Amino acid sequence: MFGTGTRLVVAGAVAATSLVGVAAPAEAKAKRCVLGTWVLTSFTAVSKGPGYKHTMDGLEGTVLRIKKNSIMYNFTGSKRGDISGKANGHPYQIWHLLSGKLTVKAKVTGSTKGKVNVKPRTATGGATRTEIYIASGQKIRTGPFNMVKEHKTGTWEATTPFYSSYTCKGKRLRMDSKTGANGSSTKVTRIFKRL
Repeated sequence: MFGTGTRLVVAGAVAATSLVGVAAPAEAKAKRCVLGTWVLTSFTAVSKGPGYKHTMDGLEGTVLRIKKNSIMYNFTGSKRGDISGKANGHPYQIWHLLSGKLTVKAKVTGSTKGKVNVKPRTATGGATRTEIYIASGQKIRTGPFNMVKEHKTGTWEATTPFYSSYTCKGKRLRMDSKTGANGSSTKVTRIFKRL
């Protein structure tokens, strides 16, 4: 691309030559910090509502790829998600076992700070979730559930929030999400490192 350049007059030349300078590095558009491939290193979710409260952690090793117009999760090989809480005074645990990939179109704004809002009905892939419910010494296994179908029906999951704000610096990405309705709320914090 040509700019105005610096005019250099060469003594003895038949005519003056106008040399066009190369764009300085500062002029080049820098790559947006948030874009790239990330691996989850920390996950924390807190959900509460009438008669219940639980926390969730785990899922380390989940890979997240963020592009300009889409995001992709790869859960294969990730650790399980662990939920522990109480409902009407009774303790319980739930394990989330995720596998496969999920891709969804998204609006990604900003570079070092901004938002990632997905379009859940555009979800594709083969990601599944199996749940193991533990209470009163018993384990009840349910699933696998099709996470793509859940996205298409608007089912909000803490493991794959529909909207997040983020801060990005170097090799670290933090994403915060929250949702709530009818007296219930969920807050999620995810920390990633760049691959």
